[in-house]
Amino acid sequence: MNGIHFAYPTWFILLGILAGLAYAVFLYFNETKFKEAHPFLHYLLGLFRFLTVLGIYLLLLSPFVKTQESDTKDPFVIILEDRSESVDYKKSPEEISDFRQSLQRLGDQLNSKYESEHLVFGDRINQLGADSNSFKVTNISQALDYIEENYGDQNLGAIILSTDGIFNEGNNPLYSAPSLKAPVYAIAQGDTTTQKDLSIRNIFNNKIAYLGDQFNVQVDIQANNCSGQKTLVRLYKIEEDGKRTKLKEKSVSINKTDFFTTEEFIVDANQAGLIKYQVSLTPVKDEQSTVNNVKNLYIEVLDARQKILILANAPHPDISTLKQSLGNNKNYELEVAYANGFNKSILDQDLVIFHNLPSRKYSVESVLSQLDRQKKARLFIVGLQTDLGAFNKAQSNIKITQRGNQTDDVQAHINESFNAFTVDSELLSDLNKFSPLLSPFGEYEPGPGTKSFLLKRIKKIDTNSPLLSFSDLNGIKTTVLSGEGIWKWRLYDYLEHGNHEIIDYVLDKTIQYTTVKEDKRKFRVSSSKNIYKENEAVFLEAQLFNNNYEAINS
Repeated sequence: MNGIHFAYPTWFILLGILAGLAYAVFLYFNETKFKEAHPFLHYLLGLFRFLTVLGIYLLLLSPFVKTQESDTKDPFVIILEDRSESVDYKKSPEEISDFRQSLQRLGDQLNSKYESEHLVFGDRINQLGADSNSFKVTNISQALDYIEENYGDQNLGAIILSTDGIFNEGNNPLYSAPSLKAPVYAIAQGDTTTQKDLSIRNIFNNKIAYLGDQFNVQVDIQANNCSGQKTLVRLYKIEEDGKRTKLKEKSVSINKTDFFTTEEFIVDANQAGLIKYQVSLTPVKDEQSTVNNVKNLYIEVLDARQKILILANAPHPDISTLKQSLGNNKNYELEVAYANGFNKSILDQDLVIFHNLPSRKYSVESVLSQLDRQKKARLFIVGLQTDLGAFNKAQSNIKITQRGNQTDDVQAHINESFNAFTVDSELLSDLNKFSPLLSPFGEYEPGPGTKSFLLKRIKKIDTNSPLLSFSDLNGIKTTVLSGEGIWKWRLYDYLEHGNHEIIDYVLDKTIQYTTVKEDKRKFRVSSSKNIYKENEAVFLEAQLFNNNYEAINS
């Protein structure tokens, strides 16, 4: 409707008229200045005053002009064509061509009466002719949501949906259709009869396994209209040259028309690296499609075994204790050697344990220099035969100044402020009662950055002198146990508790922390997935660091 309107109620105009009349009467009704003039002048001036006041008042009411126009628009019709591979499955090229030409003719006919647009979809939506080849994935709900978002504000008259109804991504389209403001007319393609079909629905497995361990592979198997038949589910390992090696096989009897089961394989991780495996189902008689009978999976097998060399000044009961405690852990490969005549390379070792070394007889300078060049971890067990002068030069974890040739009998107590790794305090609550170790008597000065896990307890007095300490200087991890005789701990543990749990726990935590490796690569590339769909974009994440391992973001 066209016309002038005000921001205030219409009856406010009456107040303006009364105000204008009041001004005119008050100023001109009894005015004597114009008594000699023609009487008509009074009325003319009063009229002008009335109109001026009324005009100003009407402007204060915020007048505006309202116009309304109507525009008739033809309905908008969308042809939504499913171009996924399942639609064209088992169709001849002639049948595919005829059907698409029919849809195009339908679009031309609609254009004569309505506005129309022809869209094709699979995992994404395109206009006809723009990359309209067959898609690997069908997402019907995404296509309907796209129409709602982009055409919902238009005069949407109808949606003509051409599809076989098979979707393998997105939500059920039945939940998307009700939100549309237009009816959906479906052109059903394909055969609605449920065919004989075996399929691997899902595979569940860990992404990472450790060399020497076992891991589970769970396979969900579904079968339609295959009752009374059998299939073999097989697990293969795919070699780098593509050769398949069968690892496991199970027979599955299908006893229902709508059949589902889960089979589990336990696999040995006997090769390090990113290993490709394949699960397959043998086809049943008259099965329509075997494409979904095969699925691949990738598992990264990590070689977490640590190679440990125990290098001793001479035979000692402590060495047997180390072998027994660490030998129970399958992630450790132990080797024992003595300094007398030792000339092997230690480059393949992850950790070297020096027992009573360096000594006055064996300086092991060549071994230490190799470790320094390769920034390898080392653990020193300081005892009565250790040359403390050479020891102080060989590491910066702790400096020991001995007073004479005296020794201390020291027990252990946990440093409450230690936070380098978590500690089971309840398990170690009896550690301070264990038999004492023999430690050189003197002053113990921790180096910069040294963290003490165990402190000395001398004659039932807890001290701040380190007994078991860790340091990491210039990328070299060094651990020092300032006392020998851990074989007594092992015997005491068994005597009191009937097992070696406490001594094994302490040694295992010590080795773990000493041998843990930081990622020192300056350029690191990672991917969030191992298996991608053919139509899926591959994203790689990369990080770059300088020599100080500061991220370069430029």
